[in-house]
Amino acid sequence: MVDVTDAGLIGVRDRALILLGFAGAFRRPELVGLDVEDCAFGKDGLIITWRRSKTDQAGAGRKIGIPYGSNPETCPVRVLQGWIEQAGIASGPVVAEPRR
Repeated sequence: MVDVTDAGLIGVRDRALILLGFAGAFRRPELVGLDVEDCAFGKDGLIITWRRSKTDQAGAGRKIGIPYGSNPETCPVRVLQGWIEQAGIASGPVVAEPRR
């Protein structure tokens, strides 16, 4: 599935969403609601802070860790970080349209 994504910037975004969604078993609304500010990239991978989800209606929040994958082509952390950098997204939604 990941191999058939477009090679352009939109393809990088789609690849990041597919890989991240699979790695974290996230629902579509969670992925669409993800902001750059919710993502903390570190030496061990990515920590996502969910402020609210379907199972957390009180809004207590939760943190989910996504480790680096062994293959850079299918690593959700590296691909997401690449999407954010290539699209020039400094803040706001991760699923924004490319700014370039």
